[in-house]
Amino acid sequence: MINVDYIDVHKKEQFHFVDGIFDLCKAAKAREYKIIVITNQSGVSRGIFTLHDVVTLHDYMRGEFMKVGAELTDIYICTSRDNAHIDRKPNPGMLLKAMEQHLINMKKSIMVGDKERDILAGKSAGCGKNIMFSDGLFDTKADLVVKDLRDIIDCL
Repeated sequence: MINVDYIDVHKKEQFHFVDGIFDLCKAAKAREYKIIVITNQSGVSRGIFTLHDVVTLHDYMRGEFMKVGAELTDIYICTSRDNAHIDRKPNPGMLLKAMEQHLINMKKSIMVGDKERDILAGKSAGCGKNIMFSDGLFDTKADLVVKDLRDIIDCL
């Protein structure tokens, strides 16, 4: 939910940052949170784009976050389209890897996502708060639903 989901976004020209993402991440950095991106990129395994395309786009994204003082700690990518793969959300694999590699206390962590699979991955990994970013009403296991990412700042 860093970018507007136009489905299979893999070029800088297609990439539009969600309003409020920089404000939220700057506030999180100020409170000493590690900002880690956890992303399914099955377009690679489906042949729509390459891993190089994803890495190039993520390099651009990292640069934009650095410009505003909200440097990303890391990015974890799952290119599998197999829903049984441990790293593919809603499974917790990427979050557990981040926890181990960055010495993260999951109970003090916040998972923010725009899909139910994000929330389920966060809950499975033991994240203390799981927040859904959505402008619609639907059944969710999220602890909180927000329409504006800036509303999460008070939860940090």
